[in-house]
Amino acid sequence: APHVNFLFRVLHTGLAEGEILGAMLAQYGPSFFWDSLGHVMDANSRSTGVIQASMNRLPNMTALEGLDLSGLARPLPKRSSQPLSTSKTELLPEPFSIAAASSQLKVNAKDPGTRQSGYLELMRLAQRDHDPSSAFDTLLTYLQGRFQSEQEGVRAGMLSELLTSEMLPLDLWTEKLSHLRAFWKACSKARDANTYKGMWQQVGRRLVVRALETWGEEDGETKQTEPTESCLFGLEVAGNLELPKLYVTHTRSWAKASEAAARWVFETTVPLASDSAELFSTFWSALQTIAKVVPKGKGAECLLWREWAFLKERWVALLAQGVRQKAAEFVLNDIVELLVKKQDEVKMKPDSPRWWEPLECPEYEAAVGGILEQIQSGEIPAKEGSLMLARRVRVLQAKEDIGEPEKVGAWVSNEFWDFPKYHNYKPLPCRPFLCYDFMAARELEAMQTVLESGRSRRQVIWTIVEVASIVTGPVVNKLVGNAIATLDPQSEGMARCIARHYPYLNGALSNKERLQGSSDVLTPLMELWLVDNATRDENVKRIMQRSDFEYFLFFGVSFARHLSNVRQEWLHKCLVKLKAPGRDEEGFEFYHYPRRGPLLSWVALFGKRWRKHLNGGSLGESLGCVQMYLWHPETQAEFLQKALTTTDKCSLALIPRMEYADCISRVSQLLDCYPKEQDAPVTQGDIWGWDVIQAAGSYSDIALEVERRFRELPPPSLQHAVDDPEVEMLLTSLGRADDSIVALKVLSQYAGKVKQAKEAVTKIFSRVSPPRARGLIQDVMLPKKAGIGLQVAGLKMIADLQIPSPLELYRFAWCDGQCQRDVAAIILCKVATAPEFPSDDVRAFFDYFGLKEQNVKDRVYVADVLLDALIASPNWMLQFLPTVVARLSMFPGLTKKAIDALKKCETHAAAVLTAMTNIATAARLARRAKADIKHSSADASLIDDLAEIATYSGIRDMISSASRKVNVDCEVDAVRRFLIEALRTWWDAVLAADSQAPSLLDCILVLWSKLLRPKAPEAWPGIMSEMERQVARQSRAE
Repeated sequence: APHVNFLFRVLHTGLAEGEILGAMLAQYGPSFFWDSLGHVMDANSRSTGVIQASMNRLPNMTALEGLDLSGLARPLPKRSSQPLSTSKTELLPEPFSIAAASSQLKVNAKDPGTRQSGYLELMRLAQRDHDPSSAFDTLLTYLQGRFQSEQEGVRAGMLSELLTSEMLPLDLWTEKLSHLRAFWKACSKARDANTYKGMWQQVGRRLVVRALETWGEEDGETKQTEPTESCLFGLEVAGNLELPKLYVTHTRSWAKASEAAARWVFETTVPLASDSAELFSTFWSALQTIAKVVPKGKGAECLLWREWAFLKERWVALLAQGVRQKAAEFVLNDIVELLVKKQDEVKMKPDSPRWWEPLECPEYEAAVGGILEQIQSGEIPAKEGSLMLARRVRVLQAKEDIGEPEKVGAWVSNEFWDFPKYHNYKPLPCRPFLCYDFMAARELEAMQTVLESGRSRRQVIWTIVEVASIVTGPVVNKLVGNAIATLDPQSEGMARCIARHYPYLNGALSNKERLQGSSDVLTPLMELWLVDNATRDENVKRIMQRSDFEYFLFFGVSFARHLSNVRQEWLHKCLVKLKAPGRDEEGFEFYHYPRRGPLLSWVALFGKRWRKHLNGGSLGESLGCVQMYLWHPETQAEFLQKALTTTDKCSLALIPRMEYADCISRVSQLLDCYPKEQDAPVTQGDIWGWDVIQAAGSYSDIALEVERRFRELPPPSLQHAVDDPEVEMLLTSLGRADDSIVALKVLSQYAGKVKQAKEAVTKIFSRVSPPRARGLIQDVMLPKKAGIGLQVAGLKMIADLQIPSPLELYRFAWCDGQCQRDVAAIILCKVATAPEFPSDDVRAFFDYFGLKEQNVKDRVYVADVLLDALIASPNWMLQFLPTVVARLSMFPGLTKKAIDALKKCETHAAAVLTAMTNIATAARLARRAKADIKHSSADASLIDDLAEIATYSGIRDMISSASRKVNVDCEVDAVRRFLIEALRTWWDAVLAADSQAPSLLDCILVLWSKLLRPKAPEAWPGIMSEMERQVARQSRAE
């Protein structure tokens, strides 16, 4: 119809006063718009294509952007005529903008995406309204009506755009809180409530953050002290919010921090009415978080505690309402540990005292007392309660800032007494630093009550070990003593032998029921109980009052060491009750099994420096820690019978050290059965007891089960073999025997066979006085049956000990020259170089080189050794030695060395010249006869040696050496004979036209000039004329 087209075109005109639409709206109001739009849409629905035919574009709806939506959005008046559309259409109520009508077509569409787009357009229109608050009131009311009937995706998109994307401005959230609450309730009741959970959590977080940011702003004369309604709603919908963290994040500085806001945060985070067991930990976690608003170095939690009184009030209120079992650990230990770590941070000044105010209030003391009562009554199980008490002692020690005994703690935590694990025993550290127990008196009394109750006794005892490694004092001493009183040492020893073979038993006996842990709890108890010198003797006395006191020797070393060094009478009682390892039918005790714990033989090893020498039974040859001299002879005899029955190194080393027991008989017994094989093979597989025999099992009485399993063990593998290593060890140990004379009688039988026996004899003689040693050396060391090694050691010891009149001992060992060549060499060297022997008394010794009974090689060997000694000692006291050396020069290979010895000699010049003359004559003859001697003959080697020194240069060296030796006291005849022999050699050089002849003659004349003595000038002409005659005579003779 024409009027419809007209109205359609009118709707496309502008809103200015000169435009039709603007004029009509000014005249008739918004109803003109709705009536015109209704006629156009109605006509379009009845005759399709009317509008499209006249206009191929949609109306210009952008012209409506400047309209007042609140004035346009009024409901259309009811019409009696036909409705605008055949479909149901929800219309926006007034006074929303008339331009929203364009979105009605989308929000009523069948497509969910189109409807969601329509809702978004409406939100944008509301944002651009000149009164957004009023516009959103209308829009939110409209959306609430559509919310329940929409699909899930559309509803989620609607809320996401409205809240997450903040189409509803954040500033309006507080104002539109009722609408938000309505949406929240609708979402909570919907079947897809979880879909909106994350979205509403973000909404709640934003509301709370905004409330915290604006908290404390002045509002007239009043100041905000309580949270706003929007803050409470935000907390409701957000669920679990980390309020302390939000508070710190949105509090710019300590100066702007709101105490009221912090109080609300604290009271909300830590509600008193809550039954949660984590209230106490939550309280301190919140306090630590809020303390971040305090500048560094200003006191942190300490400043908050003193500035904000509500913190202390809240802490007291929490403690006053009682401490549940789940919170007991935190209240008892965690809070103390936390404050200990915080001490450096909470200092307000460098010299500020330590901050313990939360722990010093009466309510906290009462709460601790209540927890201790729960532990003692059994309300808190004994095992868990004892662990709490042990930790309480440790944190109190840290609170007192005394310092932790690290070495003792490591010894306990690592179980260093576990012999099978470490393959040796590591004693408790020397002089451990422990705190005194007065600081934890209540806790120790509570642990005493738990121990007496008998509940979970094994684990309670393990916690007592931990406590005793931290503190010391009378209360701990009593506590540890009572714990030891509950244990059976024999059963504990059996368990130590078999526990690792049966893991189900080891788990029940070890600390914290660990399968790989140590089952031995008695050893650490004993070591920690006896660590104090002041109480050790009294505690040992308590043990000796028991009927099973002897078994305590094998748990740690403190008990055995005290008995060995201080209480030998108690040690004797223990040894009497102990059994020696017997045969299978006699049975074995737990201490007979090696490598499971300390051995009985260790009792003798607690002398000086025992820690250094105690190495888990693997003792070397040096036992400087042996201490048995204080023991009674009967005690030593018992020890020899019970502890030293095997042939291991430790036992063999200790047997000769028994001063008052018949150790020599035991040594002789062992040596008589040498060699002896092992009776039964020593087990080499599982020597440390780790092989699992049965992993699981059941029992009604663990003590009976342990004994039953122990009796099923095979006999222990004890060493009884006596072979070369055992004999050597035994004889070496005899060298340290206290009775030297008796030991020497045994050693003398084996000194020639075993190297260690010679060393042992030597060590014994070092402790004997020289007068007494003289006879012992002659009887034990010098006879031929003693062996070469011992004879040589005896000859050296004669000089070392400065035995008086040693010549007799030398003659005894000499045996008229029928001794071994090493012995002969030593004796001749001693006699030749010693200054105290007269020549006539020792001349016979040197006849050795003329004895036909001696082997030529032996004589050459002895001569070689003697020449070396003479060269090293040039001051010869025996006048006949040059003659002997001249004789030794005729031995093959020794000619040059003999000449060197004569050259080195500083005494007896005439005898030396005579010896040189004889050697030079022999050398000259050998040089002439060398061509006639066959190389295969026996004398060929000697001829070669002599000819080698008969060279002109060799003779010249001899003449030069003689020139240095000749002095005014030298015999003239000896010099003349040497000169005549030298002249003969010179003439040989002349005849041979040797270039060295002139220099040789010069040396001869220099030596001849030595005969011109200053004290006899009248003889000079005769000497000179004789020199001329001899030179001429040699020339004519040749």
